[in-house]
Amino acid sequence: MMTVWATESWLPYKLTKESIRSRKSFDINFQKEMGYSFVHILANPKLLRLFESHLVKEWAPENLRFYKAIIHFEKETQSNIDLLANIKRNSRKFSPRFISTSKTKDYIHSILNSTNQSIFVIYKKFIGSRAESQINIGHRI
Repeated sequence: MMTVWATESWLPYKLTKESIRSRKSFDINFQKEMGYSFVHILANPKLLRLFESHLVKEWAPENLRFYKAIIHFEKETQSNIDLLANIKRNSRKFSPRFISTSKTKDYIHSILNSTNQSIFVIYKKFIGSRAESQINIGHRI
């Protein structure tokens, strides 16, 4: 069985928060609802464990791992975008040469390199022809 998401507390919190925002009234008792949304399943540890075991039975646990990897990548990318925006803002405060310094260029390069590495890891793990947990997607994507 896969690692339970309950240990990655920011993701269920984020998804639950989005779910609450998207609905006028949020019913904590999921059993009263007609069905479960994907967000509810991911945000509820018991439902998530059931969903994970279902994916294992269907020979498809890589789909949830891929989704988690993409969510982590989005979070990391947003942090990197925020860092780059701060660098740009600071360059206006100090001087036009601020962004030209080798330290700043190295920092920007490391941020972009980190993003590229994350993309490569996701591709290698889930999308490439020799991926260890290849997901089932069309060849045109």
